[in-house]
Amino acid sequence: KLQFLYFIGTPHTLYTSSDMAKWLLLSLGLLGRTLGETPAELSTDADDAVAANAQFVAAFNAGNAAACAALYTDSAVIFYNLHYKSPQRGMYSGSEIEAYWEGLIQEGYAAMTITWSTVTVMNDNTVMVDVATNWTVSNGYGFTSRVWERDTNGDMKIKLSYLDLTLVSTPVPTPVPTTITDAALAANGELLAFFKAGNIAECAAFYEDDAVVYGGTIGNFYGKTQILNYYTLLSAAGIKGATFTTTGTSVTGNTVLVSASWKKKQGILVTKGTVSRVWNMGADGSMLVSVEHFKVTVSLSR
Repeated sequence: KLQFLYFIGTPHTLYTSSDMAKWLLLSLGLLGRTLGETPAELSTDADDAVAANAQFVAAFNAGNAAACAALYTDSAVIFYNLHYKSPQRGMYSGSEIEAYWEGLIQEGYAAMTITWSTVTVMNDNTVMVDVATNWTVSNGYGFTSRVWERDTNGDMKIKLSYLDLTLVSTPVPTPVPTTITDAALAANGELLAFFKAGNIAECAAFYEDDAVVYGGTIGNFYGKTQILNYYTLLSAAGIKGATFTTTGTSVTGNTVLVSASWKKKQGILVTKGTVSRVWNMGADGSMLVSVEHFKVTVSLSR
């Protein structure tokens, strides 16, 4: 039986393939329809998710773990990845969520500030908010994806959350943004070159072992093995023949968000979309992707 091992605190907790299935089913459950919802409704979903996200940050900074937990759905899951001395990973759900945030608060984490954020409307009533954060304690910084879903009362609640947090025992040197950005752009270019050349194995090598890809209508993928399947599907769809154009970069600590648009023409059919990757710089200067979002925004005949 395939098992995945995550270490969090003491004692160590073993999560089996059934736990991972729960994670994947929740991820796949994010896929939905966008037809029939007006731009105004989509904008309202996005605005409400951003407002709810700000409410979450305010609750955390006030040391109110109960208020943080109240912003999650009853079936919500947190996937947690901590980089500090030895990697620690885990999944939290139900009553564990309040205990998780209470633990961070008791350990002295405070003054979470958002350094940049992006918003993706995934389907009706479901919005993903990606945020990069800095923490005043332990020189921490991190990246969080929160999927907000409108409940039956009309409130936005967190359905799924991925937290990637880095802590160091000595202050993090302030990187020169152009250096970090150039490294991320160079790695992004190398990844694209391998993809266009059909070298899928090399593409997967650019991802962290526990990287997550949110692929929109293609599906969601966890870990390098599934990411190989992701690139296989992209190749089969002819995406490697698309033209990719970088549209922006954002830097926080040793993390860079690289956003791009893509366009593919085949006969009278034109398909367009976006792809965003979160690149993390390792101690050796290498760049690896931790989270990626791939989206088809329009497909029409010219």
